[in-house]
Amino acid sequence: MSCRKLGLLFLFFSNLAIAEGLEFNQGWSREMVPGAKSAAIYGQFVNTGDKDLMVQHITSDVAGMLMIHRSILENGMMKMRHIEQLLIRSGETIVLEPGGRHIMLSRMNKDLSEGDSFDINISSSDGGQKTASIIVGSVGQMKVPEQ
Repeated sequence: MSCRKLGLLFLFFSNLAIAEGLEFNQGWSREMVPGAKSAAIYGQFVNTGDKDLMVQHITSDVAGMLMIHRSILENGMMKMRHIEQLLIRSGETIVLEPGGRHIMLSRMNKDLSEGDSFDINISSSDGGQKTASIIVGSVGQMKVPEQ
């Protein structure tokens, strides 16, 4: 095999290795009501790699703080609890949805309006960095907005 073919083969397989890891798919949020100070992001964390991964850090230009929360029903009231560490096992998908786990945006830098989109940056325990696009649906949106 020629050096050129070998180099192309190496480049192909190294790109496949880079593509593995933690992904965030079908990201969406809701339009903020006037006076709201926070928002939530829903979607799916997917671990396409062969190692278990932790979500280390999430940032975005639209908010000063992003944290993963879980909504729970306690004594007849819905409450949110911060999730310190979110582990996504190899091959696992974790769904974030209304009434369950979500990414909480606070210290908002801008209001979110229907039709907007913005990016979030996600760091994982393997040192991976991913950017995911989030689309903003209506105030009452309950699933991924149609694009």
